[in-house]
Parts: sequence; C-alpha cells; structure tokens
Amino acid sequence: MHLSSLNNMKTMLDRVLPEMNQQPTVTIVDYGGRRIGGHESYFSLVQDIPNVKYVGLDIEDGPGVDVVSTDPYHTPFEDESVDIVITGQMFEHCEFFWLTIQDMARIIRPGGYVLAITPTAGPVHRYPVDCWRFYPDAYAALSKWAKLELVDSWQDTAAKWYDQVGMMKKPNDINSNT
Repeated sequence: MHLSSLNNMKTMLDRVLPEMNQQPTVTIVDYGGRRIGGHESYFSLVQDIPNVKYVGLDIEDGPGVDVVSTDPYHTPFEDESVDIVITGQMFEHCEFFWLTIQDMARIIRPGGYVLAITPTAGPVHRYPVDCWRFYPDAYAALSKWAKLELVDSWQDTAAKWYDQVGMMKKPNDINSNT
C-alpha cells in the first residue's frame, strides 16, 4: 500500500472510530485485503486498537487474507453484520465495482461506514485487470447508487496516483435516503 493511501485511510478511520468506541467490538472488513509485493496493509492502522476485529477479504488467498470470496459481488457476510468496510486501490481492478459497493452497503449495519480510496491517475497495473479511474464526483454517484450518504470526499493531489477518497455512511433509516 502506498504511503498516501495509508495516510488517507488513517484520516478516515480517525474520524469514524471515535463514534464507535462504545461498542465492545468494531468489525472492519477490508475488501481487497491481500498484501501484494510485501507492502504494508491497512491492518497496521488498527492492530493496536483492542476492540477492533479486522478481517482481510480477497478473491485469492495470500498474506493478509482471512476470508476468500469467490464472488466479489456477494461476499460471505451476513446482512448488516459489519461496522466498517474499507477498500483501497481495489475498485479500479473490479470489473463491476458498482455491484461490489452494493454488497458493501448490504453488509454494513445502519450507521456503519464504507471508506474507499481509488486512483484518479497512474499507469496501468493489472491485478488481474485495471479497468477504471475515479474522479471527484465518483463517490457522490456511488453513494446514491448504493443508498449511502456521502459524508466526505476529496482528491489527494499531492499523491502520485491522485487518490480519490470517499467516506460513505449507511443511514440509520435506510428508507430515508432516496
């Protein structure tokens, strides 16, 4: 994971974890959690927080993977069973990312978050495909599609990949978000 991605994910986690401190356990699922090339993962950001249960999810087994899902569009988690979904540098490698964000919205509980980072720039880097780049309006559109509330979104123009960062929240009353 490149440093800008770690820093942006830390910023988001620092914003959402305090409101969940009253819970005995905060479950975080990292979509695309396999460590590639020996790089650090987002686990390093939460490993010292006692009430966090971190689950690395990927379509292939490997370092950092706790759960392998053969279907990236329907993972093996119960509806509304997860507090926070995180993902970084995965959507560009997912052919139908709009289906994946619907699955993310399915598994997070009301009041839970989806925290995502995707590149806006950068060279082609297939794992196994490289289909997309995301621009400033991307997370507003994805939030609307998945019936999530867009909390914040920004572009890290100092980073090589021009990371597009999005914080989305599942409404407590899912029917209130149209």
